[in-house]
Amino acid sequence: MGRKRPQSDNAPNPSELRAKRLNVTRRVQWDAARAKMDDTLVTKFFDVLDSLDDPSQEQRLLAYASTTVNRVENDKDILLGRQVRDGARQGAAQTNRNCQSRHLEWQSAADELWRNDPTASKLEVAKKIADEMGEKFHTIRQVINRPASD
Repeated sequence: MGRKRPQSDNAPNPSELRAKRLNVTRRVQWDAARAKMDDTLVTKFFDVLDSLDDPSQEQRLLAYASTTVNRVENDKDILLGRQVRDGARQGAAQTNRNCQSRHLEWQSAADELWRNDPTASKLEVAKKIADEMGEKFHTIRQVINRPASD
């Protein structure tokens, strides 16, 4: 813990006096903030708190400390969220590369079938490719595109 301040025997402890002046809500805020701060920061915080005479300034300082502690906790969550998001992006990129190569195969097969039979519908071509490659024809139909007429 932090070092204790030297005090005379008959002088009241400033921290005890301050705790008496604080209402329950502010004490709860302080306890939550203090639980998350390191000893050095707590000592500095008490020094600043002891130097304040106006209760409204104390209230603002306690609110600021509480907000700062919450912001630090949120930063950890934000960092974890970024790591998860980046991992998802990398996985999606790999999946997209795999799908893209299959889609190119389907399109080249469709182009070949349309060269042989230009009147074939998209559904007919998709069913033929599905039979050859063992895929669902609905998926293939959504991916392939008929070449533009000359």
